[in-house]
Amino acid sequence: MRTIKEVLEAEESRLFVGRQAELNELENWLAARDESWRLVYIHGLGGIGKSALLKMFMRRNSDRTFIHLDGSRNSLNPASLLTHIDCCLGGQENSGEGEKDEQERLADIINRLNRQAERKSPLILLMDTLEESASIEDWLRQRLLPSLSSSIRVVMAGRFPLGDAWGRSGWSSAIHSIHLQPLSRRAADEYMAARGCLDPGLRLRIKKIAGGIPLALSLACAAGGFAGGPQNVSDEWWLSDTIGILMKSVLTGMREEPYQTMLDAACMLWKFDQQTVERIVGRTLDDAHFHAFCRMPFVVKFGGGWRLDDTVRYWAEYDLRKRKPETYEAYRLRADSAWEDTSVWSGKALDCDPTGPPLEAAAESVGTVVLPLERLERLVKQLLQQYGRLEKSAELLSAAEPLLKRDGGEAAALKPEPVGMAGGIRLLFEQALRQLEEGGASENLYADIVRHAYIRRIGTHEAVAERLGLPTRSYYRSLHKAVEQFTLNVARTLKMET
Repeated sequence: MRTIKEVLEAEESRLFVGRQAELNELENWLAARDESWRLVYIHGLGGIGKSALLKMFMRRNSDRTFIHLDGSRNSLNPASLLTHIDCCLGGQENSGEGEKDEQERLADIINRLNRQAERKSPLILLMDTLEESASIEDWLRQRLLPSLSSSIRVVMAGRFPLGDAWGRSGWSSAIHSIHLQPLSRRAADEYMAARGCLDPGLRLRIKKIAGGIPLALSLACAAGGFAGGPQNVSDEWWLSDTIGILMKSVLTGMREEPYQTMLDAACMLWKFDQQTVERIVGRTLDDAHFHAFCRMPFVVKFGGGWRLDDTVRYWAEYDLRKRKPETYEAYRLRADSAWEDTSVWSGKALDCDPTGPPLEAAAESVGTVVLPLERLERLVKQLLQQYGRLEKSAELLSAAEPLLKRDGGEAAALKPEPVGMAGGIRLLFEQALRQLEEGGASENLYADIVRHAYIRRIGTHEAVAERLGLPTRSYYRSLHKAVEQFTLNVARTLKMET
């Protein structure tokens, strides 16, 4: 008879995908000789799958002896850690425990661990969720670990990279770090298939929101199982609720100032430095606080500055827009100004038209307006180039006004709430972009180009090409096609709304 625990573990194993390379690393590490001793440290964004990887590693090596310490259950400090190890070792030598000072307890636990390792080699000491107990790192590095037998394997996991102190003395060559990245698109598809999500359109929407982060995929698949099916993943209430959960669980500790303010400012930029963030928030930031922010697992060094993980940037921007709409608008305008500053962004500007021949002239009915596709494409290009500054482009908005007019003279995109002409254009473009994203592989690439080059404006065209992994020449060919296909989708979207 199977126990409930066995049923749950079997389900977790079935849903475990995309981490075979990391599992192989751990297996090779476990099989290494004592002379090749290394501490393995696994780090990455909250919800990225660190604990799931460690659980699978333990299941695959169930014949080994593990001492598992989880900082998410109890805050780990020297006293509690020694007590937990004592319990794992059976507590058979617990008499007079209260009378021992910490030094005596430490010496006793070290001796017992080393004797256990002699009988059951290798003994594996596994410490998870260390970000909840960061203060214990110095004690581990200086007091506990150096006295352990080299036959004892040690693996630790946390959100942040190990502190600078671990890079000094002999530790620098005795640590093997594994930085967990989001799941690949193929692995994300495998996970969604295992969860029963088979609809291609639903999968695409989930991947756009979740970005390959297992926790986000899990929440999205759960929502897809509710009444209404695939539509739930595009519902505003679901998106707001899910991103709220993700921001709370993935960005633990970031709700405190000044880090929340720095996140709110950084999510408006593709690349940032301290001066640019200060320009957006309108005040000077403490150097130590900024550098601590840049050590967060979702911040990566990029081109002489830093940038946020793409998925986290999307979540943070959405969260700020819902939480503080006035602050969002103020930060967006300041970010536009920073983008225009050549000291912040270098290289060829995005305001040059994509190369290539225009669309073949034809007529498309747009509500009560008839526009040649060639003219529509030129207008769409101009709107894309000014996407972040539409409110300041009165003449361009006047030219675009026919796009939003219906038979009754009312702007279609201004329902159900008035968002202004610029807001209507953005809603229209988002609908056209979603249609593009729901197409095949080529359409997905075109959607990525439009979103990165114009909607999010991550930098120069060269920066977009590098981000997407495309040779420059291939990128420019695809850029023309992307704008062409996007324009056709704008036309189709307008026809559907008439």
